[in-house]
Amino acid sequence: MKKASKRRYSERKQELIKKRVVNWSFREEKFCSGIAEELRSGELGKDLSNDELVEMIALLLMSCKNSIVRVNDKRKKTYYQKPRQFTDKYVMLSEIIHKKRFLKDWVQQFKKYKEHDMNLEHRPTLGRIDSDKGYLLNNIEAQAYGENTAQMMIERRSQPCVALVASRSGETGIVIESPSAANCIARINELMGLGLSRSSFKGNLSEGISRLDGNDSISIISRDRLLAEPVVIDMGVTMHNVVDDVSVRLAVLPEISEYGCQKVRLQLDDLGIVYADFVEEDTATRNQ
Repeated sequence: MKKASKRRYSERKQELIKKRVVNWSFREEKFCSGIAEELRSGELGKDLSNDELVEMIALLLMSCKNSIVRVNDKRKKTYYQKPRQFTDKYVMLSEIIHKKRFLKDWVQQFKKYKEHDMNLEHRPTLGRIDSDKGYLLNNIEAQAYGENTAQMMIERRSQPCVALVASRSGETGIVIESPSAANCIARINELMGLGLSRSSFKGNLSEGISRLDGNDSISIISRDRLLAEPVVIDMGVTMHNVVDDVSVRLAVLPEISEYGCQKVRLQLDDLGIVYADFVEEDTATRNQ
């Protein structure tokens, strides 16, 4: 009887490994099934079958497990000993799954993964909004595997940059200086209460990346580009004043503009001083 029982266990284990990964346990499968049961009645889970829901949660649990391992691995220099919040994958997933925005993004990425015949490039993974920090609850986002690995390569070759941010309601532009695009975006999120990531922007730092949506306008450009020559940035929102963030070491800023301007000329000199000037429009253009 014992031999028969052992054989049945082995067959079940083999079937489980086929569905997931080597070393996947029955406890992990049961946990994922329980979370899937909670999601099944919700809006996000209605388009997925039971097996797909469990598979989606299993991928998230694997990502949680991998993230905890990375911060303890000396070979992973971009992760090792970065500030972290979790040491248990089950606790981590249970916290993350209640972030509505994250869960929505994870579900959408999982659907893309299935639509592309489970191509590795589209598999959902845990990404960090600010790569200078670890896997903290407010620093986690859903990313496609291809995007996540590409972002790691970008960070390894990161370029110092300068940003200008403004909002329609504030009428004030803010100059930010940062050692990398990811660090800069994290500072922008902190200042403006946003939840942006590198994937929220298009383009490259050499030519400048920007984003204008609704109330907020953001432009980021590499320091090397500003050292080469001045760059005029059209923010698309009217500013009457430009101030510098605490991240800026030295800056020469324009006087307050009575009428307001949408364009700012940025430049950097050999001493590292950031210069910002309004590009005034003539009266006829302003009155149009």
